[in-house]
Amino acid sequence: MNKFNLSVLWLILGTVQLGLLGCGPAVQPISYHTLTGFPAATETRDNHSQLVLQIGPVNLPDRLKQSRLVFGTNGTFQFSDQHRWADDLDHDIARAIGEQLAVRLKTEQIALFPENRYAQITCQIVLDVLTLEGLPGQEASFSVRWSIIDPDTRAVRFVRRSTFGRQPTDSSQAAWVATQRQNIAALSEEIARAIQTGSW
Repeated sequence: MNKFNLSVLWLILGTVQLGLLGCGPAVQPISYHTLTGFPAATETRDNHSQLVLQIGPVNLPDRLKQSRLVFGTNGTFQFSDQHRWADDLDHDIARAIGEQLAVRLKTEQIALFPENRYAQITCQIVLDVLTLEGLPGQEASFSVRWSIIDPDTRAVRFVRRSTFGRQPTDSSQAAWVATQRQNIAALSEEIARAIQTGSW
């Protein structure tokens, strides 16, 4: 085979290879989500500016201790490679609750566990997430056991299990995340009410 034919052969092979690459599946971009940043909560009439809160720790089931979003119900789950949490989920939940409580209780003295920038913590909110599940387009459920802890004595002053479920506005993963934001807002309202009424 002369040099001319060899060059033509390599050109044909290169063209075929490029064509095959072009026919391959397109790489799906990764979307990152957060549970913070939802509309501000309604302020309470009472001023709790002297209140100093510590949010956390937030304990998660092992399946949620990763960046990928987990969808599923009834013990069967799917892990999404294209949709992930922008931050560690436990910190994201704590920050979202802290944002809500800051408005509802009119206090900016909020620290996320294990941070403690204040000399005296009034109360600590500890959360055990039981479920954060559902499928896009179907009910997004959130169940959590939460406690109010006396930071001095470490005594549990108040404990409750709260469960929330809402229907997303559409079948997208973003709508599912937005619905979980609403669930967290509802949880924050319960926590704020317990603090306001002195239930602890």
